[in-house]
Amino acid sequence: MTSHSPVTAVSLEKDGAVHALATVCAQVMREVAVSATPERFIHLVAQQVAANDGQVTAERVVERLQATAAAGKALAAELHWAGREGRA
Repeated sequence: MTSHSPVTAVSLEKDGAVHALATVCAQVMREVAVSATPERFIHLVAQQVAANDGQVTAERVVERLQATAAAGKALAAELHWAGREGRA
């Protein structure tokens, strides 16, 4: 498939490279689900706050956790509805 030809989601599903990378994405998300615990999120976010902002406070950790949760919810919603359009 060339990058200049028009594509549909169904044709992309049949493209080997696209499907292989989508499979990797799905596997990564499964690994995240297995590894995710509240404690690990707290430690990860505290490290991120320290690296980016320097000072770790409960307020900064809460802000970053809220952003992470919102992004995760948005991705979950998009994945839930992806591919449902036009399919019975």
